[in-house]
Amino acid sequence: MSSTNTFQSHNPVLHTVLRVQPANGTPPFDAARRLTVPTDYLADLHRTREVVV
Repeated sequence: MSSTNTFQSHNPVLHTVLRVQPANGTPPFDAARRLTVPTDYLADLHRTREVVV
């Protein structure tokens, strides 16, 4: 995640990259997007953790 130094409706726009590593052995891939994130969520998003989906 990185800042774009842009704000939309008083919320920061972040460049996010999610690394997806499928459990079936398919090679990992990245999904990138620019997201407007409410300021309240920034503290939770900056914690590094793995998420199983």
